[in-house]
Amino acid sequence: MVAVDRDDLARRMADMVEDRTMVVPFVESYRDNLHAVVRTILLDFGRQDLLDDPDEVNGLVWDVALVIQERSHSWSSSGGALPWYWAARAIRSEVARLIGHAQAPLDIDSIEAARPALADAAAEADLDELALQYPVLGLLQEAIGMVASPRHAELHIEYQLQKCNGDPSPAQTVATMFATTPANVRQIDCRIRRRLRQLIYSDDRFAGLRGLEWFVLDQRQRSEPQPALS
Repeated sequence: MVAVDRDDLARRMADMVEDRTMVVPFVESYRDNLHAVVRTILLDFGRQDLLDDPDEVNGLVWDVALVIQERSHSWSSSGGALPWYWAARAIRSEVARLIGHAQAPLDIDSIEAARPALADAAAEADLDELALQYPVLGLLQEAIGMVASPRHAELHIEYQLQKCNGDPSPAQTVATMFATTPANVRQIDCRIRRRLRQLIYSDDRFAGLRGLEWFVLDQRQRSEPQPALS
C-alpha cells in the first residue's frame, strides 16, 4: 500500500468538497489504498469470484471513492483516521449493497434523437463514426470512459444497445457475448449508470447528457436522494 502524504491528502479531500470531479485525481493518487480496502471487504464476504475479476475490483474502487467524496465535507485532517478508514462503515455498507444481489434492469427504449443510430449500431456498432454524426454520443462515450474499465464500458454500451434494439432478453444476450451471467450484466450496468449520474450532475461539461433516457432511474432508485446540481 502506498504511504500517505497527509498534506496532499488534506488538499485533495478539500478539493472534492469544492469540485466533485476532483474525485478523479483522488482515485489516481490513492488507488492502491482504495484497492486494499475493496479487497479486504470482498475477502470478508467470501467473494473470491469478484476478487479474481480486475474489472469488478476497479469498479468497486470507484464506488468507494464516491462514498468518500460524498462525505468529504465532514472529514477532518486533524482527526487522525484516513478517509477510507474514517468512512469504513459507509463504505462497507455500500459495497455490500452493490455485491449482495443483482439489481433490476433499466427499462428504456432509446436515448432520444440518436435512437435510430443506436438501434442500427446494436447489430454492428461503430460508435466512433456515429459520434461524429451525433455529438451527444461522443460526450456519452467520454463520460462512460471516465467511470468504467474498457471491458465494463463495452458491456454496458452493448447492453443498452440491445435494449434500444428491442432485444427481449438483453442481459442474456450480452452475458453470452462476455462470458458472464445475466445477473452480473444487470449489476454492472446499474453500477455504471450510478457513477454516470454522479458525474453528469457534478460536471457541467456533461450537462447535455442530463435529459437522456439512458439515465432514467428505476423505481427503487427514484426513492433515493439524487445528486445536487453544481
